[in-house]
Amino acid sequence: MESSINQWHMTCFQLNKKLSEDFPDTAAVAVIIKGKLEKFREYLPLIKCITSEAIGGEDWDEIKLACGNDSMDRDQITVLSFAELNLQAYFEQIDEITSRAEKKFQLQKKLKVMRDEMKAFTMTIFPYKAKTYVIRAYDEVNAKLDD
Repeated sequence: MESSINQWHMTCFQLNKKLSEDFPDTAAVAVIIKGKLEKFREYLPLIKCITSEAIGGEDWDEIKLACGNDSMDRDQITVLSFAELNLQAYFEQIDEITSRAEKKFQLQKKLKVMRDEMKAFTMTIFPYKAKTYVIRAYDEVNAKLDD
C-alpha cells in the first residue's frame, strides 16, 4: 500500500508539472489528489499497526484502553474513522502495543516451529557399560535445544 501511494504521489507531481502550462484546470486536479494522498499518507503507520496480524484480542483491549474508547471494534474501524476517534493522538501508545504484540507473535511462531521439529525428532539411547545409558546423536539434540 505504501509503495502504491508513493507512486501515485509521484505521478500526481509529474502530471501537475507537465500539465500546468497547457491545462491548468487539469493540473489543479492533480494537486488536489496529491494533497489527499499526503493526508492519507499520514495514516499509514497507524494503518500498519491496526492491521498487524500480531494484534490479538488482549492487545486490542489494551489499545482501546490507551485510546479511552471501549466501543472501538477492530473489524468495523476504517481510515475515515481515524480522525473521528482521534487515533493519531494515541499513535505512540498504539505503536508500542503493536511492537510488543509483534515480538510476542514472532516468538510464538518460532516456538511452534521448534515444537514441530521436536515432535519429528526421535531420541535414541543405548546401554553403556551395563550401568547407564547414553544418548545417541547428543550434538544434534543439544543444537536443537540451543535454538
